[in-house]
Amino acid sequence: MRAVGAVLVLLLSVLPAGAQSDISQTGATAKPAAQTPNDAATGSKGATRLAAATARKRAPTPPGPARDTATPLADRLALQFDLAWSGDYNGLVDGEINDKTTAAIKTFQHDRKLKETGVLNPQERALLAAVAKAKQAQVGWSLVDDPVTGARIGLPTKQAPNKSQTKNGTRWSSAQGQVQVETFKIREPGTT
Repeated sequence: MRAVGAVLVLLLSVLPAGAQSDISQTGATAKPAAQTPNDAATGSKGATRLAAATARKRAPTPPGPARDTATPLADRLALQFDLAWSGDYNGLVDGEINDKTTAAIKTFQHDRKLKETGVLNPQERALLAAVAKAKQAQVGWSLVDDPVTGARIGLPTKQAPNKSQTKNGTRWSSAQGQVQVETFKIREPGTT
């Protein structure tokens, strides 16, 4: 029996705005035009400009301090996750320290009257973690294993304390139903 697990999450006005993925466009590197022997010998301005433009496009952007890829992925993911909980980051939590992440760090620093460097020192990182943890505690955020589907999901347990079994999964909801989180299995046609 093949079953595909799926999670449908309907959270209304509980958490900060949902993460939205950024679509980045990658530009193709221009290939230099073939030089004629005359261009190479005379060093024509056109060939020189083309070579300079090609070199600029090929030169990697020097990583800034905020783009430190030496930091473990788990730490970069945790940073973005905490920035999202603090309300400073609204984007895809993918561990990529890009311009959006750096801007969120600067916003966090600015709002707390810290020097806006775009990089968190250990004390600032600890402050961010504490702010995120307080927000999570406010809604009762916890990871829950759903035995019916086998899914592990993050839930605002204070916002959706009521748990009930459904035909194919589990539903958590608030008292009046404004918040509903449901897990369910999608069965493929022809399976039982």
